Amino acid sequence: MKRLFIVSVFLLALLGCSNGVNDEEPPVITLLGESEMIHFKGEAWVEPGFTAVDNEDGNITTSVTIEGEVGDVLGENYIIRYQATDMAGNFSSVSRYVTVYYRNQALSGTYDVEESTPIGVRTYAATVVESNSSDNRFIFGSVSANPPISALAEMTSPTTIELVEVYDGGTIDLYSASIQDLNGTITLTFNYRRNLGNNFFDCRAVYSKR
Repeated sequence: MKRLFIVSVFLLALLGCSNGVNDEEPPVITLLGESEMIHFKGEAWVEPGFTAVDNEDGNITTSVTIEGEVGDVLGENYIIRYQATDMAGNFSSVSRYVTVYYRNQALSGTYDVEESTPIGVRTYAATVVESNSSDNRFIFGSVSANPPISALAEMTSPTTIELVEVYDGGTIDLYSASIQDLNGTITLTFNYRRNLGNNFFDCRAVYSKR
């Protein structure tokens, strides 16, 4: 029994030591790509990759385990955890945070618009076109049907919009704007003040993609 105990202690020491040095250093996991990323709704998630290196065991990338997955809910923040353990039992973990946006191309198309103004509610068709300058910018038209307007907007978060520039049709003061995904239908909502001559109109326009 005494000899068995000595052998067991010796084996445990070998597992925790290399060249007589106690290994207490965890592996280093390096993410390829950013730790905070954007994933575009409707597109397949492609894992950017990772590496893992240990001071004693060398390259242990193939031993890394991944927890979590990227879904397709607009505005959701998904967490992917990468974990590794070396031969001495030292554990390491890093995380990647992925937020789901719409790419501006997904917003392009024809919309049915319901606009509420001080003189009543009007309905009409409007178009949205992606901007070539950035994946998060788009051009929308006819926020007010008469006279028409054309403006550049930007998605500043998965569900919020800011006005960048008005091309024609007067002046707009945009109070707030949002993007929603309602049962698979893209809905854009604009709350704004329209300036026409000396008159100001508080309006609300709801765009529902066809």
